[in-house]
Amino acid sequence: MALYRPSARTSSTLWSSTATSLILDEWAHKKGKFAQTSAPRRANNEQQHACRSASWQSSAVTSPCSANPTARMKAALMAATAAAAIVEKKTRRRREGDALSEADHVVHVVSGGPPDFWTRRSSTSTHPRPPQSAMELGWVLATTAGSVGLFRSVNGAVGRLPMPESACKNAWRWRNISTSFVHSIITGIWAVLCFFLHPQMAEDLIETHSVFSHALVSFSIGYFIYDFFDMVLHQKLSQSWELLFHHVVVITCFGLSVLSCRFVGFAVVALLVEINSVFLHLRQMLRMADLASGTHYRLNSIVNLGTYVVFRINTLAWMTRWLVLNRDNVPLVSYTVGSVGMAIMTAMNIVLFCRLLRSDFLKSGAREGKKEKEM
Repeated sequence: MALYRPSARTSSTLWSSTATSLILDEWAHKKGKFAQTSAPRRANNEQQHACRSASWQSSAVTSPCSANPTARMKAALMAATAAAAIVEKKTRRRREGDALSEADHVVHVVSGGPPDFWTRRSSTSTHPRPPQSAMELGWVLATTAGSVGLFRSVNGAVGRLPMPESACKNAWRWRNISTSFVHSIITGIWAVLCFFLHPQMAEDLIETHSVFSHALVSFSIGYFIYDFFDMVLHQKLSQSWELLFHHVVVITCFGLSVLSCRFVGFAVVALLVEINSVFLHLRQMLRMADLASGTHYRLNSIVNLGTYVVFRINTLAWMTRWLVLNRDNVPLVSYTVGSVGMAIMTAMNIVLFCRLLRSDFLKSGAREGKKEKEM
């Protein structure tokens, strides 16, 4: 039984029909993008396209090339190639359109805002994120200035309160340590609340922060500015140069963080050391009040040394490790300032730890208390 073998004319007609159907399918896909076109205009377009398609198919069959089988096969091959290109282009467009529509929907649901804005932001980030909350520059300056005024008022209020007789010999120092004691209580609690209320800040110490944490760093800058000028005006430079240098480093690092709205989380971690400063300042106040031999002083010395290791030495070590591990994500200027600052803080805190240990537990440094001050 003889098998049916289509002629060259039939093959050309089949290829032409296939190409026509693919082109019509592509046209139908494009038509869906212009759904807002009026009905008469769509009908007119469909009629014109149908006429052109019929004319193209008829010319493919009745073309002068139809008498030549080789020419017909070449025409059919060209039509098939064009159809395949159309199909590939259509598939790519549909995939890209589906991916974009799905991404827009997800971003819109997560952010609660218009998709266009977040799509533009996502062009530079794999995981688009809404802008972090931060205070305006005016509010930053107001918070810092208000902090300076607050601690100036606290210093004046402490001076009007009764003080131990032994502390009257150095009334300025008593007022200064008491003011630092108030700052440590406020800042220590505030820093813990920052991570408690916004735990996501612990995952990204560079960009993620809140207005609450931004205000904390601005508030602390105000205290360090106040304490810097308080020591310059009332203490000899030879006695306070270490703390003055410490305050300059802290103000510089915190100021860059607040103004650039970056590394705010890192600054809040640094302020966790104020938890230990509460007991460090209390120890100094007990010594000035001649209460260095009682049970309260001994208990405070133990807690002071324990919190010193946890919230000062361990925190500084963790911050140094974090800075080294995230070297590629930190600009060169910030990395240099941070590295120098961490090195200085580490050295100063190790020296202070040795003084505390010798004075409170080794009993061989009775005069060390005169040199001690919160770092």
